[in-house]
Amino acid sequence: MGASLEELLKGGLTEVPPIADAFTNASTTLSGISTGGMFADGGPFDSNNPKEAMASLMSAMASSTQKSGAVLDDVAQALVTTARDFAKTDDEIRRAFIAAGGTLA
Repeated sequence: MGASLEELLKGGLTEVPPIADAFTNASTTLSGISTGGMFADGGPFDSNNPKEAMASLMSAMASSTQKSGAVLDDVAQALVTTARDFAKTDDEIRRAFIAAGGTLA
């Protein structure tokens, strides 16, 4: 059981946070993308008038990606809290968890 808790702790401390950061960074990148001249008046796609639709789509993508990063941050914290709290409930589990490299703080 301690090794499983260690995996939860490892996931919450080292594996999920970089994924959350990638989503957060992607949302920043998406927010900075300009559709530029392609969708401007007189641009190559002007006849379809997608300028506002593209701006709305880019905004929605950036927002969703940012929210995903925030949710993953919450998941990481929940994994850490669950592992540590569970390890505190039982002496045998606590010993196994600490032996596997886990910390209670």
